[in-house]
Amino acid sequence: FTAHLVDNNDLGWWEARGTTTDVWKTLPAGIDYHYRAQIRLDDSRRQVVRTFTYVDSDGRLISSGSETIVWDDKSKNAIWSISGFDEDRPWSDSGRLVGFDATRMVVASVEKAAGETYELRTTMERTGPNTRRRTIARPDGKGTPFSQVFTRVNHRSEEHTSELQSRQYLVC
Repeated sequence: FTAHLVDNNDLGWWEARGTTTDVWKTLPAGIDYHYRAQIRLDDSRRQVVRTFTYVDSDGRLISSGSETIVWDDKSKNAIWSISGFDEDRPWSDSGRLVGFDATRMVVASVEKAAGETYELRTTMERTGPNTRRRTIARPDGKGTPFSQVFTRVNHRSEEHTSELQSRQYLVC
């Protein structure tokens, strides 16, 4: 699974801008945001790690978190674990891959936030070499689906970035 993400150039730095919706319990709808995320492999190259922030138009941090995606040998499936804070409100989400092809991944997950537990469906689509679209919706129909178009902000491969961060390229 991680090889698929590397081969399809999904790692790197990504950005999006937009307006939040009411799909989540702890992040209010109607906030204009700037999203920035780094997606990389950990040192073992067995798990994908995403760290992210959402900042409002005044530069105030409104959400941050981290995600780990690993291949589960027992279920023969990719599994997700995400947690973070929307302002000062903690939330967590875990799920598994339920749909997958060369251009799209669908994850079914359960989010726990503000004393509630609810299901989410996240669809990630490769829309171009340096663009992706993510849509998050609640299968129960509550809330307005949240859609983002990401643009890569680094056009170097993750391997090249790691190479440049190696000792021989460090300048003191």
